[in-house]
Parts: sequence; C-alpha cells; structure tokens
Amino acid sequence: MDISIQDVTEVRKSITVSIPKEEVAAEEKEVYKEFTDHARIPGFRPGKAPLTMIKQKFAKEIADELVKKLQRKAYEYIGEKSGLNLYSIIKADAPDLIAGADTTMTFVFDVWPTITLPEYKGIKVDVPVVTVTEEDIDAEIKAKQAQHAKMEKVERAAKADEYVRVSYVGKIGDELIEQIAPDNKLYGTQKNTWEKAGAKDEMGVKAVVEGVVGMKPGDTKTVEMTFPKDFEVAELAGKKATYDMEMHEVREQVLPELDEAFFAGFKAKDLDSFKKAVEQEVTQRKKLDQMNSKREQIARFIDQNTHFELPESAVDAEKQQILRTHIERMLQHGVPQEQLEEQKEKLFEEADRLARENIKMRLALLEIAKQEKIEISKEDIWAKVVQMAYMRQVTPDKIVSEFQKDQGVVDEMKREVLVVKTLDFLCDKADSGEVKEEKKAVKADA
Repeated sequence: MDISIQDVTEVRKSITVSIPKEEVAAEEKEVYKEFTDHARIPGFRPGKAPLTMIKQKFAKEIADELVKKLQRKAYEYIGEKSGLNLYSIIKADAPDLIAGADTTMTFVFDVWPTITLPEYKGIKVDVPVVTVTEEDIDAEIKAKQAQHAKMEKVERAAKADEYVRVSYVGKIGDELIEQIAPDNKLYGTQKNTWEKAGAKDEMGVKAVVEGVVGMKPGDTKTVEMTFPKDFEVAELAGKKATYDMEMHEVREQVLPELDEAFFAGFKAKDLDSFKKAVEQEVTQRKKLDQMNSKREQIARFIDQNTHFELPESAVDAEKQQILRTHIERMLQHGVPQEQLEEQKEKLFEEADRLARENIKMRLALLEIAKQEKIEISKEDIWAKVVQMAYMRQVTPDKIVSEFQKDQGVVDEMKREVLVVKTLDFLCDKADSGEVKEEKKAVKADA
C-alpha cells in the first residue's frame, strides 16, 4: 500500500491510500468465506451453500463488509506509516471497487498540533494567605442560620433582601408590554410573583425589584425604567417603560436560635464544638480557594504564552457540550425558548470562545504530561469514579458499569484525570508568593 498526504490546514490532513488489487482480492476472499460459513440458505447446511448463491443473495452486505475491512486496513496503515499523530477522523470516502483493479481510499483527519511550550516550571503566582478570623466564623454561622431560617409574614414596609409577593403591570406609553412582547411575560404583567427586594443580581424587572423596598402590604406605586439599547428583548430595547405595582405580602427572615437543637443538626454538642467545626470548614474552603487561584493563574500563563492551531473537530465537540449545558441551565431557570432564539448568536459566540480556551489548555497540559512522563494510576481513576458517583448520587459500581459499555467515555475520563494531575504538578512547581487576603462581603441569603 502507498499513501499520499495533503495539507488542508496545519492540523487537518487529507490522506489517500492506494491498495493493490491483490490485497483487495485477499480481503474479498475473506469476506466471502465469512458469509459462506455463517449464512443460512434454505436447503443447505451452514457452510455448504454455493458461492454464486451467497454472492447473489448478500451482494449489498458483502460489498459493505468489504468496504469496512478495507477502510480498517487503510486506517491502520496510516497510523503505522504516515508519521502523523492522529487526533480524530473527519471523513472516510467509500472506494469505487472494480473487480481485478487497484483501489484508492481518501480520509480526512485532524491531527495533534505541534506545541511549543514556554518554561512551565516555576511559574510565578500570588496566592492568598489562609487565615480564618472570628469575623469569618461569625459570617459562616450567620449563613448556616440563614439556610435554616423561617420566612414569617409581617405587616410593615419591606426591607432590602426580604422576599415580597407583588403584582405589576408594565406599559410603554399606553400600550401593555404583554402585547408588545407577548413571548416575554416576565417584563409584562405578573400577578402574585415573589421578588427579593432590592437584590442587585435578581432576575426580573430591575425597577420592580428596587421599587418594592419601602412598600407595605396594600401599597401601590408606579415606577419608571428605560431598557438598555442592547436589551435582549428587541421589542423593548431602548424603550421607556412604567410599571404599576401592588404589594401583597412581606416576609421577614427569622434566624433559628443557636441552641442544642441547632447544633445537633451539625453533629456538634455546644457552641464551642460548633465553632471548631465551622472553623475547619472555612479553612478547607479557603485552602481550596488558594489552590483554585494558583490553577487559574497558571492556566492564564499557559494560555498567554502558548500558540498553536487547534483541531476544529475538538473545538466543535467542546462547543456543542458547552451549548447543551448552558441551554439546559437557562431552561431550568425559566428562560423562555423564544428568548433563547433571540440570544442564539451571542450564545454561539461565547460557546466558541470558551471551547477554544478549554481545548487549548487541555492540549497544552497533555503535552506537558507527555514531556514530564506524568501518568495516572488506578487510584487516580478510582478517585474520579467516586467523585462522579457522589455528584450524581449513584453508587461507584453504576459508574463503572456505564464505563464498561463505552471505551470512548473511559478514554475521555482518563484524559480529564491526566489534565488535572498535570495542572497540580504545575502548581507544585510554581513560584508561589503569598498575598494578604482581600475581604469579601458575606451575604446570608435564605
């Protein structure tokens, strides 16, 4: 067999394999034998039917099987003789088989890029010092109380961050927004909807969320707002709207007492043992934040100092996964299908950007793993299986059972484990300088 290679891009190759007629005939003979041995023909025992009858009855199946065998043979030959590190197969053309003649087959592959790495040992990173103060512990205790708080109805004006039940009707001029943008009900008319008063990051109508602060049950109020010019709902972009609101109910957050019953829920006996447990939890979280900070800085260094062309098949697969995850999350948060359609272009652009970042980082780290001879152990794989089982709330045996059905999934999981292990290797080799931790405001939300 002979091969010829043409560059489509630096990382995509068109490869043509010429297969001599003698090898085609040998593969064809093997296919005939397989069909003769296993075909069931009325009036004949297995393996005894005439070949002419086999050819006539199974002509299409025989041709398809011969093509598969020749493609497999050509693929293996490319892997052995091309000198290329194949990443994925994009296309395999079926050959035109002519009896007694040589045949050619053309494949299109993405190949692993040639990656020139920067000096990756001793990357300078700044990491926050891990210190846990009484203020940190108190904030975490407040957050835990908030998780178990009761929301009690009160007859007073709503304060910021309290939950309220409100109705509102939106208009632009004299026209109802629900008629202007019928597919985006959130911005039109809502009855008895719950809002978090004054919340900056709350989904919904900003003027309503901010306007309910200070309103008592039974109060009415009209607020105004102008939608941004690039607002996601085209019918409302740049328009000035008014909202007529009516407050129905205010709920006050009542935190549980720090008593034995509360401590028992966290397997603590008293306030001292509870505080110690909280301190350990905050310490572990800050250590994780420290490690994540190192990883992010190292990833940024690799991204800024490594340049190579990406296999588009890898980018496309990653992009589709990002889109699926993002769209599922938006649908779970109640974003209407029509709004997704309106944002489609932005979603695709963002998914493409993230996919390219992810693939670039993954390939660079796998190249480092290759150069450093980093390998994963059975313990590494089992730890990943346990982690996946915990996240999905299933047994590790179920994860193993799923892996046994798809070797491709197993290979992808192993690459993921190797990437993380390589990133941890770079963290260990980094030149770390500690910096004072920046204080962050801690909110105790219900």
